[in-house]
Amino acid sequence: MNLAILNTQQQEQKAIEEMKKYTDLFREEKSLDQTAVIELKNTDRDGYFIHREDDRYVVEYGCLPDMCRALLLLSGMEHQVKQEIGEKCIFSDFGIMLDLSRNAVLKTDTIRQMICYAACLGYKFVGLYMEDTFFVEEEPYFGYMRGRMTHEEIRELDRYAKEFGIELRPYIQTLAHLNQIVRYEQYDRITDTKDILLVGDERTEIFLDHVIKNISECFSTDFINIGMDEAELLGAGKYLTKNGFKKKSELMMAHLSMVLKLCRKYHLRPQMWSDMFVHMLDNGDNSFTIPEELQIVYWDYYSTEEKRYHDNFEKQLPISRRLGFAGGAWKWTGFVPHNAYSILAGRASMKSCKEFGIDSYTVTCWGDDGAEASCLSVLPTFFKDALVAYESQMNDRSFEKLTGYKFSEFMKIDLVNPYLEDGRIHNNCSKYLFYNDPLIGTFDSVVKEDTAERFAQAEMYMEQAASHGCLAYMFNNMQLLCRVLKHKADLGIRIRKAYTEGEKKELLAIAREDIPVIRRELDAFYAAFEKQWKRENKSFGFEIQTIRIGGLDRRLADTARILKQYANGELACIEELEETYQPFCYFEKNNIEELNYNLWSDIVSPSVIG
Repeated sequence: MNLAILNTQQQEQKAIEEMKKYTDLFREEKSLDQTAVIELKNTDRDGYFIHREDDRYVVEYGCLPDMCRALLLLSGMEHQVKQEIGEKCIFSDFGIMLDLSRNAVLKTDTIRQMICYAACLGYKFVGLYMEDTFFVEEEPYFGYMRGRMTHEEIRELDRYAKEFGIELRPYIQTLAHLNQIVRYEQYDRITDTKDILLVGDERTEIFLDHVIKNISECFSTDFINIGMDEAELLGAGKYLTKNGFKKKSELMMAHLSMVLKLCRKYHLRPQMWSDMFVHMLDNGDNSFTIPEELQIVYWDYYSTEEKRYHDNFEKQLPISRRLGFAGGAWKWTGFVPHNAYSILAGRASMKSCKEFGIDSYTVTCWGDDGAEASCLSVLPTFFKDALVAYESQMNDRSFEKLTGYKFSEFMKIDLVNPYLEDGRIHNNCSKYLFYNDPLIGTFDSVVKEDTAERFAQAEMYMEQAASHGCLAYMFNNMQLLCRVLKHKADLGIRIRKAYTEGEKKELLAIAREDIPVIRRELDAFYAAFEKQWKRENKSFGFEIQTIRIGGLDRRLADTARILKQYANGELACIEELEETYQPFCYFEKNNIEELNYNLWSDIVSPSVIG
């Protein structure tokens, strides 16, 4: 329905004006003769309640995200609603987390857009995950040349989030995942091993004091996620050499005590990932007590079945009743998201959360290995997760009012990784076949006869989506990726076949005709990818994509030259093709339908990189 709002309060009007910038909620549709006249009432209710009074809808709401969600629901209805409608979230703490640490540091306007979308869907907080990508006054090389967020950028976003009643939250690291700073000698001195800080060192505490102090100065919230996940090698490096062996739980709890002391110093309310406690339990060590002041969060995005989540809640609730959960919107395995899988996994985990009384739920949005996928590519996941959290009957037309795209049309972005079946399995073949070396052919064995055709089909879907809307640039990027892959997916197979059969004319044709086409399409994709990156993210980090895609282009040029030299008799053989080919075996599970392999450094070559 078209919306007409009566007599808004100042904060309501501010939120509505921002919604007009980023959504179609208030765009008048000539085809609809129904207009919903709406009166807004801020009350102390939990959620929102819509009912009719004479010629108008009265929307009673408890907070601004509830108001925004009510308006989204009404905008998606094609006919007048006679019955009363009410919704409230099954979680008291419900939000999303955006990754700003895997090279793509989102521009402030992109974060504003995501805050607006989050409010419209009823999320109550937006988290920013920043390993070293925020400015620390006392640490000039912390996040240097990484696009780090300035204090003023964070404060401006904090102010903006408040216009929607959204809490902007910091997610940082205080133990592990600080690998980008260890190249500096001053930080290497306080590194235990790999990316893990040296526990018990006074310099470590001074460094973390600086980090937490600066966070407290930028964000108005008293919330802080202190990370401390995936530190399995804690105490196994410099600490072991200097102090000898100590139980991991002893080191973990000593470091946690120090970090919590700093949180108290700066009046912050700490939250921490739970996996290290589970790791200790699984290794027979239960000699720890989690402090009452700390909330722990069980993170898991790896199953569409409730049983996995049930089993883990039964394991983790006994160690802390202050347990939250974090699911995921999968955009961290290449250029393409896994919305269908994310939606099913989210549904299963939320049902389990409800059964176990978990009232804190975060949808994470990681960006592993370069953050190639757009953060906006997982909007369908955010939409459907919110439907489950609100036990809502909101229809998919509301998604179209939010984004400008039909839900079914947007979901076709998943098909750029083909062979989805029912969404319960997923793969990232669009990444590993994109970077698969044409002569070494590590991933050639997983390619099927119809793989190239599947990419051609996905290209048509993406072309349709790229013809309109505010995300046309994103779908165009996907379209051009498919165009590369429909030519390149089986390139190595065709080269090896022609070489084995002695078809030098075919090798010449591949070198003179096929590879130049792929390189032209690659150049077009690179331009579209750069456009997407520069529109959504700061420039920093794209140099890695330049190196990767530029390296692929150079390798294709070399391959064409090598094929010509062999066909013309200048080379006696092609060494890579003389090697007896072995099928892909990095993982035992090597069928294309379920194979996810995301490390660029391993995809491109078995040789050493760096």
